Amino acid sequence: MKKHLLLFINSLLVLILVIGFTLTAFMSQQTYKPVIEDDIENISKLTASNIYAEIKGDMMKPLFVAQTMASDSFLKNWLYAEKKNPQDTNHQKQMKEYLNTYRQKYQYDSVFTISAYSNTYFYYDGVNKVVSPENEHDDWYYDFVDSQLPYRLNIDTDEVNANELTVFVDCRIEGKDGEFLGVTGVGVKMSKLQDLLKKYETDYDLQAILIDQSGKITVSSDSHKIENINVFDDTILKEFKTQILEDKKSFQMNWYPQSEANQCIISCYVDNLNWYLIVTKDTQPLRTSFQELIKKDIFIMMIMLVMLLMLITFIIRWYNKRLSLLLNIDHLTGLPNQQSFKEKFECLNESEKCVIFMFDLDHFKSINDTDGHLEGNRILSQIASALKESMNGYGIAARWGGDEFIGVFKCPLSKAQDILQRMQLQLQHECHFSGGAVTISIGMTEILADMSLDDLTKLADEALYEAKAYGGNTIVIK
Repeated sequence: MKKHLLLFINSLLVLILVIGFTLTAFMSQQTYKPVIEDDIENISKLTASNIYAEIKGDMMKPLFVAQTMASDSFLKNWLYAEKKNPQDTNHQKQMKEYLNTYRQKYQYDSVFTISAYSNTYFYYDGVNKVVSPENEHDDWYYDFVDSQLPYRLNIDTDEVNANELTVFVDCRIEGKDGEFLGVTGVGVKMSKLQDLLKKYETDYDLQAILIDQSGKITVSSDSHKIENINVFDDTILKEFKTQILEDKKSFQMNWYPQSEANQCIISCYVDNLNWYLIVTKDTQPLRTSFQELIKKDIFIMMIMLVMLLMLITFIIRWYNKRLSLLLNIDHLTGLPNQQSFKEKFECLNESEKCVIFMFDLDHFKSINDTDGHLEGNRILSQIASALKESMNGYGIAARWGGDEFIGVFKCPLSKAQDILQRMQLQLQHECHFSGGAVTISIGMTEILADMSLDDLTKLADEALYEAKAYGGNTIVIK
């Protein structure tokens, strides 16, 4: 009846806690749903703002340097002088040194100048080539010249750097009266901008890209998308094309699809670079994660309840076990006491009961009187340790009382006698008191069928006293 009542109370407690926690979690989800959306918008806007600032900071400096080079009187004068000395190696060396100085000062991956007079492509290590309208790789140069733009950002492979994908800042060089002298600029490896985007994508679990006015991707952490994908071909972003391209003054926030608000899209115009930053945050994983968290909390609560019940059960059993040890173990030696030995003996199978023995210390009273009871206790503990070591796997042993010990062997008489003799020798060698080596007298008898423990202990005790009568330190078998 008590067990059933305890089970009912525990079950009721678990049910109440589970229902209460589930209701609390559901109410929390409904309460925090708009809060989560606001946090997503704020975090996404802040992330987009940080990316915007870093991208602009990383690219404005190259733009400023390229524009400075395009306005540099040295460069203009050099290009004018090239017409008079087109094959002068010293003159060309000046250009190499000039470009290399900029490269070393600002650590750009590429610094170049193309002369409109000779169509020679100069870079920081000398002359690369002569550009030609027949070379497809030089189309960018002629397109830029025809555009009449003062500067432009161009994505291309860098021929002087193992064709690595690079963001070039191209600037038009004009002399007196707007005379076209050439193009100069610097190049930044695309991987640097990609690493920046990857960092934010990893840290904030979002997607970030840069596009040009046509919608073509100019910078992405995925190199395969660069200049190969137009984002407005995607049905999600196509709806916001006009809004993204026309608003060049603020950050635009949109949710898609409108009914579920699973995806947050932020866009902004990066002035001077003529690029647009698009940041996309899929909120469904966050919502799913929140739901999974609630499930995990419920599961953990249930586990904790089970663990609590198990802990209570364990503590009760542990205290019962400790109480049993207090009642059945001899505290001085750690061996079972007389009562425990009797119970263990009754639990043995008949085939396991082969030999019973009893022994005590020779002259133990003299040891206590001469060296004191503490020394006597030490010797008893040492003898108990030797007995446990000797009996390991061969049977059971206990402290019978005082300086008497008892045990049952599961092996034949001859084997049992051999084990006890070795223990005698071990004690004589290792255990000493002020009067000399410690010795023990042992009485043994074989266990016959239907013999009670009282009968066996009486025979073993008689054999023990015969061993004493022989002067001790011997074994008598009865």
